Amino acid sequence: MKKLLLALILLAFSTMAPAQSHLINCPTGDISGDCIVDMNDLTQLAANWLSGQNDLDVFGYIASDWHNIGPSVIVINEIHYKPEVKTLALEYIELHNTASVAIDISDWSFDKGVDYTFPANVYIPAGGYIVIAQDKATLAGFYALDASVVYGPYSGKLSNDGETLRLVDNLGDTVDIVDYSVGFPWPTMALGEGSSLELVNPLVDNDLAGNWRSSGYSTGIYSGSPTPAEVNSALMSNNAPCIRQVVHEPSAPA
Repeated sequence: MKKLLLALILLAFSTMAPAQSHLINCPTGDISGDCIVDMNDLTQLAANWLSGQNDLDVFGYIASDWHNIGPSVIVINEIHYKPEVKTLALEYIELHNTASVAIDISDWSFDKGVDYTFPANVYIPAGGYIVIAQDKATLAGFYALDASVVYGPYSGKLSNDGETLRLVDNLGDTVDIVDYSVGFPWPTMALGEGSSLELVNPLVDNDLAGNWRSSGYSTGIYSGSPTPAEVNSALMSNNAPCIRQVVHEPSAPA
């Protein structure tokens, strides 16, 4: 009877439409540790219940938080698509965890731009950074990185003409997506001039060109070395808002 009830609960939740949320910290209903309230949490709840942990309060949290996710929990924070050194494989993508807890990204993957699936037991610590490299050993050696923050290699190559990068979770749901380009309005010094693309603030929309700068921008030189697995050199706490579209009425002045 208990298994039948759980099956009905899982079926009911699977048909619910995702709710839009702008949470930054992990929702209370997240019990699987990925900062998203979804089928993973219901599965974990079912396993806990069958093992004797009958905490129905957790069910209420899951119901109220269903499909809540902070849009900036795990973000694509830096992209180095055209390194200045042409003889070494130094491309990488950096991920940053903006949550106050470690996030389990086991079996998450990049399925657009490049192909890579994270192995089991991969956690990004609270406020931490990791990079996905074109070549792990080469990148770690060139930038003196600890091997624990370098993953890869990915299949494919970051485009020098711009492309869409998408990170999905283990259920195939989009976690973050960036459609970067080259040339204005995107930072130009990242195109083989020694800089990477750096997000100015991990809590802003990273699919807008105006929220990216060339690494080293904050020094006033407008270019500088990339910063894999560490705070972006272009980080700003008071960055200006980006205007995506302007509409005026009437369309033709009288």
